Amino acid sequence: MVKEFKAARAIQLAPGKPLTSSFDAPECLKNGPFTIYYEVANENPSPSVPILTWGTAESRFARVFFGAYDDDRKCMTWATRGGAWAERPPEGKPFLAYPAGNTVMASYWKKFAIAYDGTKMTLYLNGTRIREDAVQYSQDTPGKLVIGFQNGPEEAKLLLRDLRIYDKALAEADVKQLCEERTPSGASAPVWFSAEGLAAGKRARTVDNQGTLKGRFSIAPDVDRAPEVKELGGRKCVAFNGAAMMQSDVPAPRAALDDHPFTLEMLVYCEEDNDSRVMAFTQEITRRHTSFAAGRGSGNRGLAREVRSVEWNNPENATGKWVRLAWVYDGGPQSTVRLYRDGKLNSERSFMSLDTIGGYPMYVGGMMHPGLGEKYLFKGGIAEIRIYDYPRTSEEIAAAAQR
Repeated sequence: MVKEFKAARAIQLAPGKPLTSSFDAPECLKNGPFTIYYEVANENPSPSVPILTWGTAESRFARVFFGAYDDDRKCMTWATRGGAWAERPPEGKPFLAYPAGNTVMASYWKKFAIAYDGTKMTLYLNGTRIREDAVQYSQDTPGKLVIGFQNGPEEAKLLLRDLRIYDKALAEADVKQLCEERTPSGASAPVWFSAEGLAAGKRARTVDNQGTLKGRFSIAPDVDRAPEVKELGGRKCVAFNGAAMMQSDVPAPRAALDDHPFTLEMLVYCEEDNDSRVMAFTQEITRRHTSFAAGRGSGNRGLAREVRSVEWNNPENATGKWVRLAWVYDGGPQSTVRLYRDGKLNSERSFMSLDTIGGYPMYVGGMMHPGLGEKYLFKGGIAEIRIYDYPRTSEEIAAAAQR
């Protein structure tokens, strides 16, 4: 929606309505240098959400954020090959943060610029330099540009008036010119997204790129991506297409959280052998999330956590057949997680504590990240899910597999 706010015209970025470029991101976003300039406002304080995203792989992408930040205060992050989001030494950390005390306030326009010259990244606010860090940035395949965000809280409705990408690291004097609505000399802008010429009160499903790359930004047409009931491998199931997941309308049961013992049993049919999740007990919260995978994706993880996952001992491709899976947790400190395939013990690992946080919905066919949205989406079928509030025995697991 195009809105007037404090004498300026802007596009309101709302959850589920991102705009994707028809053109590939400019070459400068691979290794720099570049400057990203953007003018934003929010009518009410809101959580930090992405304004701009580029990159084509799960572990290779970058984002520019805006909103009320958390303790990390990040305004730009990028994933890297060796430990995607792990903090590096100061000369190589994969993020740029707001300075402490620089609260991102609501109710007025803010003009930000992020300039990268190949060795350091500088953050400007309203033409004044407020942060400069030595960083190591690179993106092999920037892919398309995405303005806005797919998932986020309803109150996260940001206003974007202007966004430009220059193919050089602008000097402070150039950034001041931009903030004064003057064009800096000798700088090319491959991307220029502006709401200035749009009609207020109208929905803007397409916005022309006024930069040298031309093309446009568009909201994808609404498509029903929901799972459907059908037959796979001769069995009726809920089929997931790798583009959507399901969310419960109640929180995960307390009996399966906070170190309580539990058993999860599922009947699963994989169409792709990867790191997708068939179920998650919570959102991807730091250290205290637990999700479950069936395939041979990243590290063969069967029970996935930020630290101390449990891997399948599974050398064979699991696609194209029904498999009965079980995850059994004994509960309490110094405990064990056991993984079963078709009634047989496949893998196990001891834990100091599983300690999954509660208060969130359960997710089937994927996992939800509070800032990044849907992740690890599953393609295949799920015919049965059972959660028990005790650790089932090997005999019970074997008997269930014979049903």
